Amino acid sequence: MIMQQQNIRTRPVLTFVPSTVLGLQNLIKAYPKKRIRCSGYRHTRSDFFAEDGDILVSFVSLHHVASVLPEMISIFTSRINEAEVSGELRSVQTSPPRAGQTETQHVRVGVAVTPEELREWAIKDGWSLPIDVTADEITTGGIIGSMCHGSGLAHKSINDYIRSVEYVDANGAVQTITDPSELHAALGCFGLLGIITHVTYEVKKMTFAVMRPRKVKTMLAIPPPDPSQVPEALHTEVSPEELQEAIADFERRAGQDHYAEWSWFSYQSDVLVNTWSTISDARWQSQILVTGNMAVLSPLTTDPDDFEIKTNLPNALHFRRGRHYARARNMELELPIPPSPTDKSKADWLVVRKAWWVVIDLVYRSANSPMRLAMDMRITGNSEIIMAPQRGNSHGTVAIEIGSVTDTVTEEEWQTFCQGFVDGLTALAPVGRLRPHWGKEWVKMRFGGLPAREYVRTVAYKSEISECLATLEKIGKRQGWTTKGLHKRFSNNLLDDIFFGEAPAHT
Repeated sequence: MIMQQQNIRTRPVLTFVPSTVLGLQNLIKAYPKKRIRCSGYRHTRSDFFAEDGDILVSFVSLHHVASVLPEMISIFTSRINEAEVSGELRSVQTSPPRAGQTETQHVRVGVAVTPEELREWAIKDGWSLPIDVTADEITTGGIIGSMCHGSGLAHKSINDYIRSVEYVDANGAVQTITDPSELHAALGCFGLLGIITHVTYEVKKMTFAVMRPRKVKTMLAIPPPDPSQVPEALHTEVSPEELQEAIADFERRAGQDHYAEWSWFSYQSDVLVNTWSTISDARWQSQILVTGNMAVLSPLTTDPDDFEIKTNLPNALHFRRGRHYARARNMELELPIPPSPTDKSKADWLVVRKAWWVVIDLVYRSANSPMRLAMDMRITGNSEIIMAPQRGNSHGTVAIEIGSVTDTVTEEEWQTFCQGFVDGLTALAPVGRLRPHWGKEWVKMRFGGLPAREYVRTVAYKSEISECLATLEKIGKRQGWTTKGLHKRFSNNLLDDIFFGEAPAHT
């Protein structure tokens, strides 16, 4: 069978769609000489996928993809208790209340569960992750494997909220990891550990988002470092006082709001400013607008100044419905926010503004930019996950994503634009600190003159790779497997290169 998702083409020797943990155990035992790689649904653009001759484990069945997904109106229906989401790997189970804990709770989630299904559970059960991805029909396993993040300076990556991971190891045995230091390696090794089946999140009591999305002139949404360099089409006459007010507003949103995201569509005069905070008082619940409002929120319409949405936190996190339906090109870079030169305890937001305008300038160098969709920018916090791009960024991270539409640009046009994106942000980062989002496009780029793989292995993650492997060896010694076994069973060409310094052919 050929597995083709437009951005990936591979010929696995076998495609296995598991419904039970036992099935995964039997698969590993039955094929001791075959490499096994897992996939979710539409969230892998880099080279972490299964290769020709491997076994592909898909947590979304071909029937489900063909007949159910994409689900265009999932926000209006509930599927969490239906047959489509039944089974071990599609379950959501709340743990018994923990003594003395009233503000947090644990929930065990199967890796085939989607954010939409977890949203439905959260609304019903009254608990929620503080962050999530905006997409709603990918899988929990895909989120974990790509080390995805949400938004907000106060928040870590999604994997940082995992307190337990259950997986099937290279010997076909079911294992569990709960030690925090071990989780930091296990949740950031791209499937090398084995086949993860369940994770346990620490969630918080439900809060309510107060959303006030605004369309703001580009010069005032994220003020340019040098107004004289703004492209003529975007130039707005503003006084020095107005510019300072805009800078202060941007810094307040970036540094204080629960969720911080800005979106700019190529050549548009306005930016969608979608930053908001939460309130825990349940009296707001009676004022919440119907969830359907989240489906019609659009950056392409003009909203009145008093437009406001009050809704449960998970609804706000998934306000952008259906963005994964379209086949698109995407690249995202993570840039550390440095300390302020005048106050080391504060962030230097000027660097964030410079990074944003690097992309705008890049777009305006061409009358027909390859960035046919939007630039999205989010502010995130630090991370404890060893291989997470945000790790070590004590003042936060600015994540900037560029997107285009498949088949509207040539490969050469897109790659040239992406390389300009990399080069522009490289100039703003300390050596080795600019890092790609693992699940997006990056492998074909050059960072500081080095091919991406070499840059990751020898510069950006040199010490982290050693630390991750050492931690995996520690886990394996206790649980009865070796990193050599992981290399043999769960690696691929890219991981051979990054983690093991080789890219051997395999059968």
